[in-house]
Amino acid sequence: YSDYFMGQWAERDSDNSPETSKADFMHFVFWVCLAMSGAFVRGLLIMVIATRSSHKIHQRLLDHLMSAPIEFFDTTPSGRILGHFSKDLDAIDALLPQYA
Repeated sequence: YSDYFMGQWAERDSDNSPETSKADFMHFVFWVCLAMSGAFVRGLLIMVIATRSSHKIHQRLLDHLMSAPIEFFDTTPSGRILGHFSKDLDAIDALLPQYA
């Protein structure tokens, strides 16, 4: 698209009037605003998706942990459970936005 617009702009360069300059500038501003809003929406969408995914993963991990047999909690120290739980979630939360 940029080649097309640059070609149009170069063709009109010889008879560049204030009206065409203003129109070219307005087109440029429009496309810049469109690109910026697209980047903002993309970032917002990635943030929402990553947050929801992290919440679902946390909930599933917690559900599986709470459904473990009592013997698991009797033999495994709570610090080790909490350490593994937080380490796994931190790893997922750190990698999730890279793949979104």
